Amino acid sequence: MRKSFITLTGASTLMLGSAQAAVIFQASTDPTTIVNNAFNETGATTFTSSTLVLDNSSNGNNNMGGFTSTNDINTMLGTALTNADVVTVTATIGSIVGNSGANAVELGISPNATGFRPASNLISVASGNGGDYKMSANAMFANDSGLNIVETSLHDGFSFTLVADVDSYEFTLSDVTFTTGSATSATISGALTGTEFLDTFSAGHFYFAAQQAGGGTTVVTTLTGATIDVSSVPEPSSFALLALSSLGLLRRRRA
Repeated sequence: MRKSFITLTGASTLMLGSAQAAVIFQASTDPTTIVNNAFNETGATTFTSSTLVLDNSSNGNNNMGGFTSTNDINTMLGTALTNADVVTVTATIGSIVGNSGANAVELGISPNATGFRPASNLISVASGNGGDYKMSANAMFANDSGLNIVETSLHDGFSFTLVADVDSYEFTLSDVTFTTGSATSATISGALTGTEFLDTFSAGHFYFAAQQAGGGTTVVTTLTGATIDVSSVPEPSSFALLALSSLGLLRRRRA
């Protein structure tokens, strides 16, 4: 994984500092679009500020709903994403009240603002062996943590992070309890090749959805944070030029 922050020693550090970074999406303030699986009796999906509500009051189906960022990454960034960029997607869930369905939650990058459950680019926490849940990644991110997660620990709150650059991606699920071991987080990762990074993220939208079990119980999910951050890492040649420039300044001062 390419590092988002790179510095050089000595005087050049003062000139370079850290890589340019910008939070381009925050769900509490930036425009969002509701997505769901079209349950249509009295059920509804609403997202206001930081609270996602799935109302399944008279529909026995396993309803799933959530939201996307209305704009894609390129639009929010104001310029085209490049292979020198690092994209970080996060969501922090404060709590889930109600009964989760088999596909408890999904997070990732959607290829459009209105599509429900896009076929790729998602990480999910879904039913595993023994009725527990397992962190997995779909389609191009075909992988899973191999660890079963206790459902009550999801309801108590947890966080997701997806970090991707031109070479690779990492999904991390934190603040959960697994059925074995003492770890509280797990990461799954893989390589990206060719144009996969730009193809996936340039026109990508933030995506988050939750599922409630059938039977008429409203599920309320509280998100304390949902963001996209883009860090721009200067090319190595730029670092070299800046370093040489710094050395030149030092020599002139010593002369």
